[in-house]
Amino acid sequence: SSTFMAAAFLVDAGVDLGYVDNNLSVETLETLKLRGHVLSNFKISENGFAYAIMDRKTIEEYKVSDEDAAAQVSTISTIETAPVWALFIEYPDDEIRIRLRSRGPVINDLAAEFGGGGHPKASGAKLTNWEELPLFVEKADALVKEYKKTLEKNN
Repeated sequence: SSTFMAAAFLVDAGVDLGYVDNNLSVETLETLKLRGHVLSNFKISENGFAYAIMDRKTIEEYKVSDEDAAAQVSTISTIETAPVWALFIEYPDDEIRIRLRSRGPVINDLAAEFGGGGHPKASGAKLTNWEELPLFVEKADALVKEYKKTLEKNN
């Protein structure tokens, strides 16, 4: 309710809602093309862990900032059969960060296994190199499998 009260206050103060909406609803052509790349190249594991890889070459090819690249984590958030998804992003210092999200399973324990943490549904972690990617995918896939088994038992 406090969010709606704040919005009402802003409307009463004369904030131009059309202007705000128009600016929240636009993105650069480069970012839009990058989203297309993510949608065309994401992978999904056997049990429903979806993920996309954003290496340096891709970020530079699409001429986007690291922040714009990282924001693509939500691009694959709507896949019905994938309650957990991630974006793996390679930063200029060869650091590989994982933006991990969930619509069900608790993921912060998985993130902690890979040097990260966060909230039960939104966490971050790191890979020390790309060779660790298959292990992360395997563990995330197992997490999704267990979650889906629990759902089946309860239905």
